[in-house]
Amino acid sequence: MRIVLINIGRKTEIRIPQGLLYLASALHANGHEPIVHDEALAATPEESFDQILSYDTDIIGLSVYTLPWQLKRVEELSKTIKAVRKNALIIWGGWHASLYPKHSIVNRDVDIVVRGPGEDPICELLDVLEKGHPLRDIPGLVFKDKGHIVQTGLEPPDIEHLFPPLNFKLINLHAYLKMHDRGTGILQYITTRGCNGRCRFCLVGRLFKGYLARKPAEQIRTELKYLLKHHTVTSIHFSDDNTFRNNHEALQLCRGINDLTNNTGIPWRCATRIDTLSNLSADTYQKLAAAGCEGVVVGIESGVDRVLQLMGKGINVSQTEKALGRLVNNGLHKNLFSFLFNFPGETKDEATKTLRLACKTRLMSPKSIIMLHVFFPGASDSSSVPLDTSKTYSPPLSEIFDQYYTDHIRNYSVGRIRMNVLRYYFNASEQNESKGRRRFEFLRRLRYRLIQLRVKHCFFAIPFEYYLLKVIKRIKKPLT
Repeated sequence: MRIVLINIGRKTEIRIPQGLLYLASALHANGHEPIVHDEALAATPEESFDQILSYDTDIIGLSVYTLPWQLKRVEELSKTIKAVRKNALIIWGGWHASLYPKHSIVNRDVDIVVRGPGEDPICELLDVLEKGHPLRDIPGLVFKDKGHIVQTGLEPPDIEHLFPPLNFKLINLHAYLKMHDRGTGILQYITTRGCNGRCRFCLVGRLFKGYLARKPAEQIRTELKYLLKHHTVTSIHFSDDNTFRNNHEALQLCRGINDLTNNTGIPWRCATRIDTLSNLSADTYQKLAAAGCEGVVVGIESGVDRVLQLMGKGINVSQTEKALGRLVNNGLHKNLFSFLFNFPGETKDEATKTLRLACKTRLMSPKSIIMLHVFFPGASDSSSVPLDTSKTYSPPLSEIFDQYYTDHIRNYSVGRIRMNVLRYYFNASEQNESKGRRRFEFLRRLRYRLIQLRVKHCFFAIPFEYYLLKVIKRIKKPLT
């Protein structure tokens, strides 16, 4: 059967839709005809919609995330498709559908919700639809039946179905490598699924329950060898939730990269945990750097041991400080560190201590990206967003989430400083490698120095630079 799998993206974030690539590869291997459609590659939303209708199928799958702008587009697209093709079967999957399956299915324009890893359920679903059999025997589904919501059981992920042989011809890989929002030639690639952590705020930990599945080494070697041979790849971003857990796995990854590049290495980044980084040997760090590792993606989350325990992180602040020192001393400068505020039980003083650790991290690693997040309680369908299953679509879910973001995230403050202001300063304080002279270079350097001083002293009161920039943007907008 033919199915269109839609990624709701935007031109500021053009990246390989890896989840849909995995689904499409599994479907293709099982004899179906998947089409991966990425809205980020279309010129306009209208052109994207016309392309979707041109694929000549009534089975439409949408990857959904809990972001107000994206959720709004998914709702609009589902409604518009249904208006034109009343017999269209609209399927929602992805992180949002897994977190809020009931909220998703009460949308009158949604027919089926797929929860958790979708490779196995989507293949079974299309097989059943093709044969006209009932859906109740397929695990991981939520659907409507005669006015009632039906949920089938959610089974543990099966490793045999988590890593289908990837068919890169199903996506426009050249376009993603050329237009990746973080640089030309960046290849995103997954080597693992799940995570050995059990963080209480993380959906991955909830779905995989501390289990980490690793793609077979020979499959990794075959796929990466093909990609490096047939495409211009300048850097690899391993988009795992946890790429390696110990010295052995880190060294195994280094050997694999050296083998693929004839020991010349290639710039790459990956994700891991603080406890892993604090326990790696000096030899492992040296070999990571020699193989081309530029940095890691890691969750620091809090600067207070008590809060880390509440989060179920399984780490402490001393491990964080040790890991940061080892990354810097071994030349791994291009990292991404995340911090999480407003976790249930965190006090205002503890949030301030976390902010101080974020500032210290910025000073130690000026080329790294610092992400400041505000906790979003997505533990169940009704924990943060009321659910009335007697109503089918009022108000739109995107409006509820947008209001929640405004009330609890956009207006969240550490002390008296709002989170959007703090994010501005941490983004602006990242050391920029751009070369060449610019207009108003002196003013730019002065602004950067002032921001560095703010971060150094953790002083963000009277944020005149932030508001001045907003005024300048308002003035420039009608002039362009």
